Amino acid sequence: MISTSPINDLSTIQPLLVCPGVQKAASTWIHRQLEAHPEVSCTTRKEIDFWSARYANGHAWYAAQFPEPGKRKLYADITPAYFLDQNLPERLARDCPDARVLVLLRDPYERTFSSYQHALRSGDVRTDFATALQQVPELLDYSRYASGLAPYFRHFPSEHVKIMFTEALEAEPRAALRELYAFAGVDPDFVPPDMDKRVNVGQAYSRGRHALETVERFCKDRGLERKHLKRLGVDSLLDDVHGWFARRHRRPELPAEARELLAVVLEPEIDALEQLLEMDFSAWRWSDGARVSPMGGARAAQPSASGSALGAHAG
Repeated sequence: MISTSPINDLSTIQPLLVCPGVQKAASTWIHRQLEAHPEVSCTTRKEIDFWSARYANGHAWYAAQFPEPGKRKLYADITPAYFLDQNLPERLARDCPDARVLVLLRDPYERTFSSYQHALRSGDVRTDFATALQQVPELLDYSRYASGLAPYFRHFPSEHVKIMFTEALEAEPRAALRELYAFAGVDPDFVPPDMDKRVNVGQAYSRGRHALETVERFCKDRGLERKHLKRLGVDSLLDDVHGWFARRHRRPELPAEARELLAVVLEPEIDALEQLLEMDFSAWRWSDGARVSPMGGARAAQPSASGSALGAHAG
């Protein structure tokens, strides 16, 4: 049964864009680019969790999490944890039928292993990869793309669902942002000041980086947005430290044994995603220890040879 929010008033935060993930697919970078846009109001901190864990707080509480309600052209909520809540799409469609949904996808093999590395370095898991997948199902659940996407297409018109690929964000950030801003209904020609900074989805995750992100979350929780940090001269310092970590810690390679373990679950999921989106994802597949496509990731993904295209599903 879908619970009902105590207060039904979202009029001051319309139109609303919700990004339900997935984790380790550049959602932090997307949050920054939306937050930088003068026509967009993002929640005062990323991952507000209203439509899942905090739904009982009510719509008035949710609206209060956005700066300048009623004064911006778009209100954006970036919360990757939403992807795992199968009831959320129905709840969101009922309360906010005109909402736009942005979903970020990444090579599921790399995403899953990156999520494990993140949890390992931050101390959330302390076991080998196979054991961690058993102990923490969420590590793999975020890579079950077809299962997580299907409810959104059941409850929203396809033109309200935008799918973007992390590989495309890394390869052509300006073109990707123009596409995103156009979908969101804001000025697509706006260029964020840090747009060219690397899309960070997979550097090795150190305890130092974890501490840095803890400081950033502390600031967010207390209403210190990026513009406030800039006035204090702190934002550039945080960016410099992030850059140092990015240069020092390279993206870890996916071991063969981990790839074989994941294939049992991920290959059927890729099959289902191809059917759902009518798109060829052979670039994400492995065969005899090698990539099927040399390009890797979704950059090589194309509409299926039968001629049916992704169309409105990808915007």
